[in-house]
Amino acid sequence: MKALVALGVMFASFGAQALNSGPVLDGHYSMKLKIGEMIFDDELDLKGSQAPIRLQGYEDAIQGLIKVPGIFESPLEGTAHCSSVSSECALDFTIIATENGGSYKVRYKAHLDSESYLKVVQENKPPVLNGAAYYEDGKLLGTFEATRN
Repeated sequence: MKALVALGVMFASFGAQALNSGPVLDGHYSMKLKIGEMIFDDELDLKGSQAPIRLQGYEDAIQGLIKVPGIFESPLEGTAHCSSVSSECALDFTIIATENGGSYKVRYKAHLDSESYLKVVQENKPPVLNGAAYYEDGKLLGTFEATRN
């Protein structure tokens, strides 16, 4: 009986460990932001607020930084949802852009689609986030692709 209890504890420990390991989205990304016909090279630092953003399962707050080199840096705050069931991640976060003597809120919506998700999980490729940035009134600012370095 003691052996069965010990075996059960061991399997439970391995199961919990599996949920706390594996690929994460946290890290430094090179971001190509396309506004009209212009492409800007921005930087994104991303991490989970309380724990790493795990691809196998995450639904919580995120934080980080967007840097537009030579122009501004802004902290970011938002949420992320990753699911092994759908093999996707969705992120939604905002920053305050400060440029040309003014500031305004920008909302980013990003996703790691199922094809990219599987490349990260199965082939150990870096995550590639795709999405769009919106002004506070909901109008499109631009689209982006962010690849973790």
